[in-house]
Amino acid sequence: MSNYKEQFEAAVKRGQTEELVTAIKKWESEGDSLIGRLEAISDFTSSDYETPCKCYTFSTDDGLVTCVLGAVGDKVLNNDNHLGAVFAIIFKGQGESTKGQRYNVFSIQRVIPESRKNK
Repeated sequence: MSNYKEQFEAAVKRGQTEELVTAIKKWESEGDSLIGRLEAISDFTSSDYETPCKCYTFSTDDGLVTCVLGAVGDKVLNNDNHLGAVFAIIFKGQGESTKGQRYNVFSIQRVIPESRKNK
């Protein structure tokens, strides 16, 4: 029986490993984007937000990435039917509510699967 290091190295050679640590996407500049497959939706609470929101984990070309999209993003993506779908999320800057609160504005686009495209 091989040791753990040998098992890991053999799995890497076979392409049978996956990255479990995620990068956190920070929305800083207008035009920042995240493109990938939605893998998970989890609850998120932070002192930065007045109310609890959701955290989204995407599989991207650069590995796993998590992000928070706030209330507007939650209304669009907080649905298990979206799991496995490919999305492009583009940061459009910030807006301000009538109460003077700042919020992030996003364009959220879903890739339509070929099987649904011609229906």
